[in-house]
Amino acid sequence: MSSSTAPKKSNSTETSIVDDIKEFLSKEENKPLVQYGILAICAAVVIRSLIAVLSSFAVLVLPLLYFYLVSCCPKPASFDGRKELKRVLRGKHLPEDHPEKPKSSLEKLAAKVTASVTTELATLPGYTTEMTPFFKPSPAAILTCMNVPTVNMQYYWVGANGQWYFVFSKEIKPNA
Repeated sequence: MSSSTAPKKSNSTETSIVDDIKEFLSKEENKPLVQYGILAICAAVVIRSLIAVLSSFAVLVLPLLYFYLVSCCPKPASFDGRKELKRVLRGKHLPEDHPEKPKSSLEKLAAKVTASVTTELATLPGYTTEMTPFFKPSPAAILTCMNVPTVNMQYYWVGANGQWYFVFSKEIKPNA
């Protein structure tokens, strides 16, 4: 007898849960909550589908991107340290709205002269250039470090896409 009442109790709790859910869904103040819940589930499904599509797309695009970068990588011999250092000191790498970027033609001329003189004085005693290719034997990009001991600075460029892009500079401690 107790075994026959146990399933009935289970059925009654299941129906009460279903009734509670129906009552919750039918209340007018809960409708926005239900709509947002359905929207969140749909958004999760769409995002998951997009990630699956893009990851399969990346499998095709990454090798093509690598071959493009290899074909456009500048030769290490094309790096001219003095010329690139002049560009950096002139402010060519700075964005247009940067306060240190020369705006007028007079400021540009003064920056050009200052950069030329500074570069010649800094590199006259000597400088070292170290190049690190990415993905040997055919590099897709080259990281170049130029060490200028007279001004205690290191300058870094990345050679990719047929050009040399200035990355950053840092001050180094002088050799004692």
